[in-house]
Amino acid sequence: MPTRYLFHQEDLEQFEQIHGQSLGLTKEQYERLGNKSGTSLTSQQLFLMSKNLAGNQTIIEFVNNLAGRFQPLSMSLFVFNDSIWKLMEKKPESMNTMLPMATIPRFYWKESSITPKNPYGVKRDLNSGLSLNIKPHQSIVFQGVGGDFCGILEGHLVEQEIKARPVISPTFPGIKEKAPKYETRDIEIRMQFGNLRTNLYPDPSKSIDYTFSEHPRVFYEHGLSVSSEGMLVQLGIGNKRAQPLHGDVILLLGKRWESDAPGHEILFYHVWLNAFSVLLK
Repeated sequence: MPTRYLFHQEDLEQFEQIHGQSLGLTKEQYERLGNKSGTSLTSQQLFLMSKNLAGNQTIIEFVNNLAGRFQPLSMSLFVFNDSIWKLMEKKPESMNTMLPMATIPRFYWKESSITPKNPYGVKRDLNSGLSLNIKPHQSIVFQGVGGDFCGILEGHLVEQEIKARPVISPTFPGIKEKAPKYETRDIEIRMQFGNLRTNLYPDPSKSIDYTFSEHPRVFYEHGLSVSSEGMLVQLGIGNKRAQPLHGDVILLLGKRWESDAPGHEILFYHVWLNAFSVLLK
């Protein structure tokens, strides 16, 4: 899968200069650069570059060692089963789309944030990133602080502090509109190798509700999806013991880049992301 993000001649030249490697562009890629339209890079080109840059490291070591360089990464975990679909029926709209069960960073609803440009009142916590660790032939582990889905409640309950849960009463004051509640928690996701299905730069899914998740364009341009059977995925929240999930699981991983980010660093990230996706196949 070639990159959706287009790189320009200056980006490629700086990357080759910094890392002392040649990307081995094709005639067609050079022509696109000459037209100043930018060019995509193929998965084969990116993986060959990761092997060259890894040197004496294995590709697993290369991926593990560089994960910290590209923080903060964003993650959204979706779990599809009948029980959770039943919960989605409580949503005020888009009942046929699935909200994330866990995200890094946390996205949450706040009444005071509702504006014409933000009609759903979504706020986003500062992203502290996540740690990523691949254990050869065993599993991949994602850890970080993010949002844990706690149900769809009336607005006044969504904004209550965790330590003070009120008794639900028909006369309880506050907004009655329903919204999802996401609490800040330590999150650990462990995915076992064996039946992982990866997809670089995934198209937005019609079955996913991205309202309380990283924007789908982030995953589309700078991310990947990992799908698995729920029994091969364990989710740990806070101090609770990690438990296997039920149903089908999709994990989205990506990075939001600022408009002024150096193109050569974005390219290095895509070299890393491509190597990561190859390891999961």
